[in-house]
Amino acid sequence: MKKLISFFVVLGTAIGLSACGGGGDSSTGGSNGNNPYAGSYIGTIQTTATGFGVTETANHPAVVSITENGQVLADLLSDTGPAPNCSGVGLVYMNGNTFNDTDTYTCKDATLGTCKITETNSGSVNGNVLSGRGNATLHCTVGGIYVRYTYKGTKQ
Repeated sequence: MKKLISFFVVLGTAIGLSACGGGGDSSTGGSNGNNPYAGSYIGTIQTTATGFGVTETANHPAVVSITENGQVLADLLSDTGPAPNCSGVGLVYMNGNTFNDTDTYTCKDATLGTCKITETNSGSVNGNVLSGRGNATLHCTVGGIYVRYTYKGTKQ
């Protein structure tokens, strides 16, 4: 069961702030190549997942990058195994020094089956520190899981 919880801790985090994460309510950001928030913010994502009668908390080294056009991308710096096959997800963009996003999408995994995921993310940059939080509710073939996470990283 710990393997299933760990999978969703990683899934909720990586997808939430990645090229395939978020979608609905964020601005498209600036694209003039002079974005003061652009860069890589290296830090830790702390996740807590509850499901199948178990609660699992973990810390994951990660980098969150903001592109020149304001897109927010996340990458866990540990081996998380093969990525699930997800569809229906959008992109997350900064709006000034903040981002806010809610999205619903579907992922498929050989062990867990089909999972419908509803996720909310928010964060901000203050000086050279990016901090954020999010949560995801996952309704999978094998059962439900709730994931919440926080992130804090320093611009490199």
